[in-house]
Amino acid sequence: MTLTLELEPELDDTLRALADAEGVSVEQYLRRLISQALKGRSTKAAVALLQDWESEDATTDPEELARREHDWKEFREAMNRSHSSHRVLYP
Repeated sequence: MTLTLELEPELDDTLRALADAEGVSVEQYLRRLISQALKGRSTKAAVALLQDWESEDATTDPEELARREHDWKEFREAMNRSHSSHRVLYP
């Protein structure tokens, strides 16, 4: 991706000075700043975490599956009863 930014002269001077102080180009400096700012916000990381949780909770035990189904039904019914609109939240 290519971006073009119009910066105020003071910001441009500061950015160039910071990049020079680290011995890198302005582009390299900005890439690192952006990468650090976005670190941990990856969709892939979130999906992987959810998949890990799902695999940790995986079971084939019929009693546990029945308990989970019962808990889900109770939760669903309570949520549908407790809100003020006539719309069903959990069909």
